[in-house]
Amino acid sequence: MERTVRVCWEEVWQVDGYLDHLALSLREQGVEVLHPHHPEYGSAYAIFHYHVPHFHWPGSGFYRVSFVAFLRFVLRFFKRKLLGKKAVWTAHDPFDNRADRLLSKICNAMLARYCDAIICHGYATKEMVVHLGAKRERISVIAHPSFVNSWPNTVCRAEARELLALPEDKRIFLFLGNVRREKGIEELVSLFKRVQDGSAMLVIAGEAADGALAHDLKRECWGCEYIRTYFGYVPVPLLQVFFNAADVAVFPYLRIGTSGAVILAMGFGKPVIAADINCLGEVVAETTGWKYPAGERDVLEKCLRQAMKVSDGELREMGANAFSRVKDATWDKIAAKYVAVYQSVLAADQAQASDTGQ
Repeated sequence: MERTVRVCWEEVWQVDGYLDHLALSLREQGVEVLHPHHPEYGSAYAIFHYHVPHFHWPGSGFYRVSFVAFLRFVLRFFKRKLLGKKAVWTAHDPFDNRADRLLSKICNAMLARYCDAIICHGYATKEMVVHLGAKRERISVIAHPSFVNSWPNTVCRAEARELLALPEDKRIFLFLGNVRREKGIEELVSLFKRVQDGSAMLVIAGEAADGALAHDLKRECWGCEYIRTYFGYVPVPLLQVFFNAADVAVFPYLRIGTSGAVILAMGFGKPVIAADINCLGEVVAETTGWKYPAGERDVLEKCLRQAMKVSDGELREMGANAFSRVKDATWDKIAAKYVAVYQSVLAADQAQASDTGQ
């Protein structure tokens, strides 16, 4: 690079190690990255020293707090713009899958219109951002990075099942991720009860921010020997245990933009059942599992029944295809594309300054 690019993560929260892995790969390519946990974050030095403020999940900082927090974010954003900073936004979920919250909509529409570059992890997300007012030429579609070789993967199937006290002779279906209503877990439990034939089990693992939902699910699953719930944060060392114990991963989302959990499951070589919604439809193929129209209970039920009946060999082949589909999106390759975006906005800034000088 002609000069060191300095990037500051803005308004972010930790999701599946995404930012840690990305920051590490960017630093290996010569980019300076300032994380919000850094002691200099927010200082005058950081504001003036870093070229690119990069936004990831801005709504997480205010959507459940207050209008004052939202206003503070808007002022911070435009202060950086007035200082001549080139803002970049990775639009993980432009319409905020948690709910139709007005502040999140306003925030994302603002970023869509005023960021100098926008990164999307799929073409469906790109269209969502265009709908919010972004110019197409400012949007780069970059694949969601794969977590292959990012997390430990040394526990075999038998050992994983022993650790979770799961039977060896059952076909295990796994939902792993944050437990929220828009993930469709209630529908999954209801349908799994209907299709249960004694040959399979459903495992639900993840942190439940919605206590009422967790209570409802526990009550719904009470007494079901074929459904196990593990509510709580799943630490990194246990990811391999859950995925390697499973035969099929299920993601019955009702609303979603981008899902790192689906990419994670495929990176562990698991066939997936997933709603054909936004970017998921671009990742999951017929050769890697099953996809169905989001919210279509009858079709999801059919997918579950098919996944219970196919042979072990067919599942292994689907899992191998899933792994092959995501393995090449390594962090270093994805980071290089991020660097190209940073350099592009900075080069445009330099060209504009040169024209103004003339």
